[in-house]
Amino acid sequence: MTREITYAEAICEAQKIALRNDPDVILFGENVAAPWRPATKGLKDMFGKERVRDAPITETAFIGAGVGAAIAGAKPIVELMLVDFSLVAMDQILNQMAKTTYMTGGNVNVPWFYELSMVPAAVEQPHTASVSTACMLICRG
Repeated sequence: MTREITYAEAICEAQKIALRNDPDVILFGENVAAPWRPATKGLKDMFGKERVRDAPITETAFIGAGVGAAIAGAKPIVELMLVDFSLVAMDQILNQMAKTTYMTGGNVNVPWFYELSMVPAAVEQPHTASVSTACMLICRG
């Protein structure tokens, strides 16, 4: 039997499965506990505020906190509401999260999932950047 669901509903279902199957999985980011976010709707009520937590609008801080939580043994899902703001946290993403395992000779693992949202240009013009476009421009020089 086939069913149709939105992309956001599929993300919510996948996160629900991860949270249900592994007590080390935590979810945090901007407005993830808000009832109007379809990708996280109902998860705070199901799993509690200790595992599904809103973060302040400080991308560098909460992405860094995700790296620290992963190093400490948690399995964070870190959700950044708008891809535009990932650029302010590139040190945490590219240097801390991506390289820690290699910089420690494999002694420190950083198991985490980093989730980004892109808003269609017709919906919210100021927040419609594409990081892939920015990376292509940087690489082309």
